[in-house]
Amino acid sequence: FPSTFRRLQAVRPRASLHQVGLSRRSGSATMDQGTHHTCARIVADAGGAAEGHGPPVEVPVRTVDEELGRLGLPRLEVLKIDVEGHELDVLHGAEAAIRHDRIDLVLAECRIGASGSLTQHVPIEALVAHLEPRGFRAMAYYTGAIAADRGVHHGDVLMARIDRLDPGMYWGPCDVLSGDGIPFSD
Repeated sequence: FPSTFRRLQAVRPRASLHQVGLSRRSGSATMDQGTHHTCARIVADAGGAAEGHGPPVEVPVRTVDEELGRLGLPRLEVLKIDVEGHELDVLHGAEAAIRHDRIDLVLAECRIGASGSLTQHVPIEALVAHLEPRGFRAMAYYTGAIAADRGVHHGDVLMARIDRLDPGMYWGPCDVLSGDGIPFSD
């Protein structure tokens, strides 16, 4: 959204910012701001329902592969994805970079378990099913979304290229952390 982008430019004047969405193919997408100002998403992913705080906005979209080429980036150490249910589309648009080992880590928002009632999030199982055959493994999970009645319902999963890890490194059980950094489980 233009006003959000202007605010971001104001607080991050030295950052290289691009007013473009990422998806499985280039073109344009209609975005709805949703019920919260921080939860904009592509209308098709929201079932076509407009529930926002204003008119939907048409935005340009490109693929991760195209953006890497356009920006002259040989690789990404971390691809962070938080796009309210559009995560798999972004990963499909990064297929060449993934296939050619140009992405080391993927950190993606997802829904976890049966208690994950927030349908705008991709299930963790779908992300794992997509990335494991491509050489990634789930290494950690972080959440700030723990509700007394539902438990952990969404957070971020960290997927790492298994061939990039030191084979002598021990990756023991990872704690699930709450938003305040307190271990959720042992």
